Amino acid sequence: MAKVTQKEKIRAYLEEGGTINPMMALNLFGCFRLSDVIFKIRKETSYEYIETNLIENRNGNKYAEYKKA
Repeated sequence: MAKVTQKEKIRAYLEEGGTINPMMALNLFGCFRLSDVIFKIRKETSYEYIETNLIENRNGNKYAEYKKA
C-alpha cells in the first residue's frame, strides 16, 4: 500500500476548504516546512488557487496562512 505524503494530505486539506498556517501544518501533518510544500504543490500541479495571506501576531511577527482562493 502506498504511503500518503504530507504534500498529498495538505493538498487534500486545502481542497476541502481548509486554511492552514505553519503551526497547524506541524500539529496536523508533522510538516516543518509548509512554504516548501505549498511551493511544490503550485509547481507540480499548476494550482493558481492557493491564496497566501500574511498574518501579524501580537508581537509583530508575521507568518503565512494559505487557503483555497
